[in-house]
Parts: sequence; structure tokens; C-alpha cells
Amino acid sequence: MRMTMSHSAALFVGGLVLAFTVAGCDNSIEPFTESTRYYAIFGFLDADADTQYVRIEPTRSNPELGPVVFDVASVETMDLTSGEVLAWSDSLVDLVDGGTGLLYFGRFRPIQGRSYRIEIRRSDGASTTAVTTVPDAPALSVRRPDRSFVGTLQQGLLFAGVTRAPEHIVVNYAVTFGTLSTPLEVKLPYNVVGVPEGSGWRVIVRLTRDKSTVLGRLDLTANDAVALHTLSIDLRLLSDDWPIDEPGITETNVTNGFGFFGSAVTHRATWVLDSLYVSELGLIDAQDKEGDGS
Repeated sequence: MRMTMSHSAALFVGGLVLAFTVAGCDNSIEPFTESTRYYAIFGFLDADADTQYVRIEPTRSNPELGPVVFDVASVETMDLTSGEVLAWSDSLVDLVDGGTGLLYFGRFRPIQGRSYRIEIRRSDGASTTAVTTVPDAPALSVRRPDRSFVGTLQQGLLFAGVTRAPEHIVVNYAVTFGTLSTPLEVKLPYNVVGVPEGSGWRVIVRLTRDKSTVLGRLDLTANDAVALHTLSIDLRLLSDDWPIDEPGITETNVTNGFGFFGSAVTHRATWVLDSLYVSELGLIDAQDKEGDGS
């Protein structure tokens, strides 16, 4: 059954365009191509969302044949771990230019570490497929805090197996102060998302700077008693098949078609900062010491 959607799906369209822009991928559809490539697909599985969207367009070999016929018999994904197959539905969305576009959506939340195959099948049996693996949770190694070249306290985190830059990272400080009894989480987006190191990815947490930012966000001063309860970091990771923004690289994971089909997930890691450094920051240590990762 076809549904008309104008809000959440439209937001997806804008987000998808932005995602491909960031990733250096041209998300324009080229319908004229050789007959062995049946569809162009653009989309990704978002393990943070309950509904998935992809944009699909058929191709044709000769522009003189007239308007392209939208012959899609089915769109399905298979969880290659469980073997579960899910049929997707199509939806009309309102576009920014006032027109309408056709997206396909599947109502499920992908599982981290699992591989999924999407298949777009034509009525004559011809099909375009792609496989993506949702990034799994990376192992975290926490380094002892040290001082930067300007003397501020910082701490290195190494995420094993992460070989490409996260889409974004956010460091979270859960604190209490004054009469507040339930910890309040302050989220600090980082503009610098780290650098590769060996077979992993290194992120530097700017502890001194972050503490000042947290106080500013809460309209507090260094004289206010603030207790640190939890320190964590969120990494938005992209699958290895995400397009690489390098000249001359045109690899795609789409078989018998064009475009891109990837996946993304946000992972949260927590660690415990040694009481000595919490005190040096001028905070009260209220962390749960179980599983200390400092």
C-alpha cells in the first residue's frame, strides 16, 4: 500500500542529501545507463531509528525510449544473520521544490554488527542488490590523563577497529549541583572528531575546557559545588561501505545498479575518571567506580 508522507520522510530526504554531501557522494540520479544496471539506489540503514528509508529510481539504456517506466515489483531486506526477510513499502513525499518524490521505507531497527542485503526486484525477475554491515561497538582503551601544550588537562581514548572518522562525537557530563539530586547530562559536541592511530581511532577529551563549558552552560562558577556522576562519549559511526571523499574513487557496493547503500549507528562508551583528576578539575567525585576504565 502506498502512503503519503510529508514530514518525517521529507526530513529524511534533507538529511540524506546532507549526509551524501558530507561524505562526498553525488546523490543525483542518472537514469540513462546500460541495461544490466537496473536501479539506482541511495540510502542507509540507521540503527538509531525505527524506520528506514531509501530512494530508488529505475534506469533505462536509451533516453529516446521516452519516460522511464517505474517497474519495481518488490523491495526487501534480509538480515544475513537471522535470515529474516522484510518487505518495504513505498511512500510519496513532498519535496522542497514543491514536487513529490518516491521513497521506500521499512519499519525495523537494524542491529549493530549485523549485515543486511537489500534487493530491488523488477517484474521480470531482474534485480539490483547491495549489502551493508552495521558498525559494531568498538573496544575502548582509556589512557591516563595528561597535559596539553598549554597546560590544560586532557585524556586520550582509543577505539579499536574504527578506521574512518566518526560522523560526529559528543562528550557527556552527568552532574549534580545545588539542590539537584538527579544527575543532569550536559552534552558537548566536538568539532574535532579525532585521528586514526594504528588500527583504531583516537579521540582527545579536553577535560579542563569541558569543565569550563559545563559550568557556563549551567550558569555556575568555579566556586559552586558540582559533582561528576558519569562521563561518557557518543560516536556516530559510518559503515565501511560509506563513500570515501577522494578523487578517482568510484567504488560502490551496489550490484547490477548504481548509487550507495550503507549504514550508521551511534555508540555510547562510558569510563571512570580517577578521583585525583576529578579533584584537580575542581569537581566532586560521585562516579560509580564499578568497571573503572581510567
